[in-house]
Amino acid sequence: MAGWGVPCHWLQDDLLHWAGQPGERFSVISCLFGLHHLDDPDKQRFLERVGGRLAEGGLLLIGDVFREPGEDRQAYVQRYVRRIRQQWTSLGAGSAGSRGGSLDEQRRSGGARRLHRHG
Repeated sequence: MAGWGVPCHWLQDDLLHWAGQPGERFSVISCLFGLHHLDDPDKQRFLERVGGRLAEGGLLLIGDVFREPGEDRQAYVQRYVRRIRQQWTSLGAGSAGSRGGSLDEQRRSGGARRLHRHG
């Protein structure tokens, strides 16, 4: 975000503790791949508290994994792995922009090092 001329302050902290503390308010708060580690009551507490850390008109960005209604963990993991194998490709060992086929194809031919999601 520095390239956009937007001041950025990254924090790594306990979600519930941080959200419940008084302090600086932010115009954007991102919570990426953290909420799924909380049980449902703690997710609710976080969402109730984090608004107190947003500036007026602020934005909360959440990116995380979600299971389909009624989907158990095993079915979710299988679906997730299938999607990764079909949609992610290797960029190759020395070619930052090339696509080297699906992960299944890469695994058969010796494995993938760097990944790129497409589609």
